[in-house]
Amino acid sequence: MAKLMNHDDIAVLYVLPPGEFMAARHALEKQMGAAGAQGRTLEKPQAAAWAVNQLYW
Repeated sequence: MAKLMNHDDIAVLYVLPPGEFMAARHALEKQMGAAGAQGRTLEKPQAAAWAVNQLYW
């Protein structure tokens, strides 16, 4: 049974530099197997949103 992506899996993606987001998202999708399909809906953050997230974290 494939595990579903959880909040922690997704949060790790948004902490990464924007240039690493897509590669990490694809790796997570592959690791999650069938459940990884939901990762395709995650969009790369815009620079302003990424900066605000960095200030938050």
